[in-house]
Amino acid sequence: MWDVLLQGLLGLAAGAAVGYGVYKIVEALWPRFVELWKGFVATAKEIFGYITEATEAFLASVAQFLQENWSELKSSLKEVFGYVEYVYVVLFKEGREILLGFVEPQQKQSTVMKLGPLEPGTKIQLPEKQHLAGVLELG
Repeated sequence: MWDVLLQGLLGLAAGAAVGYGVYKIVEALWPRFVELWKGFVATAKEIFGYITEATEAFLASVAQFLQENWSELKSSLKEVFGYVEYVYVVLFKEGREILLGFVEPQQKQSTVMKLGPLEPGTKIQLPEKQHLAGVLELG
């Protein structure tokens, strides 16, 4: 289900209007998703040393997608982890497949969802052996 919903998101990454578009997406995010986006951006900069505007736009779109599906996502996470205050959210790729993982640090449990494949030629920075990470409060 999630991969179908994210096909549009991946298309946006391929042709993202950067700069102002990133600002408009981030400006519309709830504070918890702004913090998640900042975590993704910070870890991308640590891994790659810099981050492209297309990558920033893609990461903002992932945060926006999570926000738009927050009710269903929060419910699913509570089914998996029970009541927890927060989870770590990790974003990475295996081959062309983009994956989003949720890790509950106290119980050391995790769950992963596929977001879909990157289109050939898409120029966003996603690590394969490391993860972009942020914290998402569930409260």
